[in-house]
Amino acid sequence: MSVNQDHASTTSRSLSLRLPKALPWLIAFIAMLPTLALYLAHYLGTPAGQIRTGFVSYDQPYYMADARAYFADGFHWLYGLPFSPFADTPHIYFQPQTLFLGVIWHVTQIDPGALFVAFGIIAGLIAFRLAIALFHRVAGEGGDARTIVLAMFLGGGGFAVMLWMLHHAPGEDLFAFEPSAGWWMPNLGRVAVYSLEAYYHAVFFGTVLLLMARRYGFALIFTALLSASHPFSGLELALTVCAWGGLEFLISRRTAPPFWFLCGAGAVLMAHFAYYMVALGHFSPEHAALQEEWTLPWVRYKSQIIATLGMVGLMAAARLAWPSRFMAAIKDRQFRLLGSWFLVAMALAQHDWFVTPRQPVHFTHAYDWVPLFLIGAPMMVRVVDYLLSRRTLVARLAIAAMLVVAFLDNSIWFARIIERSWAGEAASEEAHDMRMPVTMRDALTELNAPAYADDLIVSDSETLPYYATAYTPLRAWYSHSFNTPYPAQRKAEQAALLQQGADLPAWQGRKMVAAVAVTDTTALAHLDALGYRTTYRNKDFVILTRAPS
Repeated sequence: MSVNQDHASTTSRSLSLRLPKALPWLIAFIAMLPTLALYLAHYLGTPAGQIRTGFVSYDQPYYMADARAYFADGFHWLYGLPFSPFADTPHIYFQPQTLFLGVIWHVTQIDPGALFVAFGIIAGLIAFRLAIALFHRVAGEGGDARTIVLAMFLGGGGFAVMLWMLHHAPGEDLFAFEPSAGWWMPNLGRVAVYSLEAYYHAVFFGTVLLLMARRYGFALIFTALLSASHPFSGLELALTVCAWGGLEFLISRRTAPPFWFLCGAGAVLMAHFAYYMVALGHFSPEHAALQEEWTLPWVRYKSQIIATLGMVGLMAAARLAWPSRFMAAIKDRQFRLLGSWFLVAMALAQHDWFVTPRQPVHFTHAYDWVPLFLIGAPMMVRVVDYLLSRRTLVARLAIAAMLVVAFLDNSIWFARIIERSWAGEAASEEAHDMRMPVTMRDALTELNAPAYADDLIVSDSETLPYYATAYTPLRAWYSHSFNTPYPAQRKAEQAALLQQGADLPAWQGRKMVAAVAVTDTTALAHLDALGYRTTYRNKDFVILTRAPS
């Protein structure tokens, strides 16, 4: 054998050895393609006069405002509410992911939207890779049937579009049978659209895999990590771990997690409640006001439960329909973990059935969809394997029909959002494609100048003060619609200033900056009468400042 032939043979063997390890990552990348296409449409489809921000929904810029807040007046491990008008707002907040983003942003000075998107892409790849590992752990590896069911797991949805076809009313949105037209991401295929949701799911999936592998120390660390990262996802994971651990302890102490792990998980859960429900409101009156604002009846209706969970629910029911199969499943440790996960997620997502609702849909985000799919996955593999073995036209048509039903919701949802984003339209009434006019970007660049340091901003724009919390060190009297303390009152006070010239005592002793539309002559006249002087102007915005009196 020649040297070249020997080298080629070695290379071939090397590739054959590496491919199986790389294949799950390739599959994860393929699962990410719809999300990547959405962001490409956002970046490349920007209409004239607007710039790309990287933010595809209203809530996304505020995470970067949080990240910036760690470095307000020097670095702090805890940060104060960036949507408070007051610099002395208590420093009580901390999340590992926003600290990480803040450090990277501070060091690199990269565009905040680009950093947010990059973080989400990496987190999304990891989340999908861990989801693939979960599927293989539950349903096994290899074979055409498992490949087909895995594809349904990574990109499948529910019955939302089918229900709309059957029961829609004139003018009703195509995704009326999903909460907020699908922007609460009811299945795994959409979770990577929100960068931080991808991160939360990666930590959640990693914890479940660690529990399955009996790596309890790392599982406890990951549970604490998600608790520190997000109040809703963290509670969901901590409750799941405690519920499953307690169940295992009752069933068999010999095979149950060690007692120290159960104590640790309970401590994480108690600390979670103590921090989010007690400490934050106790140490910050502004946060206490926000907690009242966040008690919202954002619920998922029964028709939406059928639409989002119907497909995976039927799969799970098929597996558990016979008593013998149900008893066999109950004896399976992994099934008990998945069952605990689903029941906790379902109870939290529908807690409005029992208590005053606090945004129940915040507990959806596929956290109930994923375990229910995994419960039914072994049965689904057997069904697809049987159909493949038949080798008949009817069997092939049955598989094709299953795939069409599985992918119908997500394929249409992504196609619609990508089309709207490319055209520069709002993605939906619930989640706007956050593009920024060039003139607004120029005004924000001006507001970053040292002359505006420590200023308090008021504006007749709905988005400029909100963007200012992320793109500048300034504070706003009113910015984010749900994270500004006393939002209705402060919005009304700002409007009274601009339309009636009503000046507040809280403003008279501060450096003030107003950013108003060039065409808002009423506001400009009132501001001039109150001593504001123009410092910057472009074709859309005028910036005026007033020294403290």
